[in-house]
Amino acid sequence: MKILSATQIRSVDEFSILHEPISSVDLMERAAMACLRRLIKLIKLDEEILVFCGKGNNGGDGLAIVRLLIEQGFSCKAVLVHGSDRFSVEAEHYLLQLKEKYACRIIEIRTAEELSTLPDSAEVVVDALLGTGTNRPVEGLYGECIDFINAHFKKILSIDVPSGLFIDSYSAGNKHIITCSLTLTFQFPKLAFLFPENKRYVPEFEILNIGLSQEGTELIGSSSPYFYLTKRDISSLLKPRNKFSHKGDFGHALLLAGSKGKSGAAIISAKGCLGSGAGLLTLHSNGTT
Repeated sequence: MKILSATQIRSVDEFSILHEPISSVDLMERAAMACLRRLIKLIKLDEEILVFCGKGNNGGDGLAIVRLLIEQGFSCKAVLVHGSDRFSVEAEHYLLQLKEKYACRIIEIRTAEELSTLPDSAEVVVDALLGTGTNRPVEGLYGECIDFINAHFKKILSIDVPSGLFIDSYSAGNKHIITCSLTLTFQFPKLAFLFPENKRYVPEFEILNIGLSQEGTELIGSSSPYFYLTKRDISSLLKPRNKFSHKGDFGHALLLAGSKGKSGAAIISAKGCLGSGAGLLTLHSNGTT
């Protein structure tokens, strides 16, 4: 599975919209439905849910999710944070849709002081404030909101990316990042999810398939040097064994490892090599004790 940059992901989205074809609003609805299918298994019907929504496309995902959760009978409210000047076209579409049916389920936040008025009975927070396009430290109302969420809630689920996290690089200088329990990310793992310094922000993540174009992924992602191996990828490489199989049928590996006083590296590497499926292993070690 390819790991793509924020720019490449946006290009795959655009390719999918153009060549499927599908409207950007309908693609967002597909993403929201994928989230719904996972959320209903993670959240109890009697838990009170707050979905924090920004004004960009990640907020649009959140607003669509609120509508879907309400329709499934969940106690859910949208917290619309006015941390920027403009709505994306998709976010505005889903806000108007939500207002038409469930206006009473929308809480609008325009100042940091208003955050203290939010219901303290909420048990689950869904973070849909900022998406993969974040490339500079979060400031202002969004930053205040992120700090409020981290301080007041324990069960936090982020949509696509924890708000405030840079997905292509280390989030240096950014003091405002959601520390979620689980991230439900779309289509591709994000490079920053694999950085050890981001473990506190992304302790766990799941990849949701939203049907982006495979052709577009292969075309646009061909320049990416990063891959994420899954169990499915690995299992496809393992040849089936039967009781009459011979070790020679599964490859002979040569391992050069270890030196005097460093035998642990050779042992661990050898076990890993055999565990990965090599039929025969020769270990060449220099002075290992």
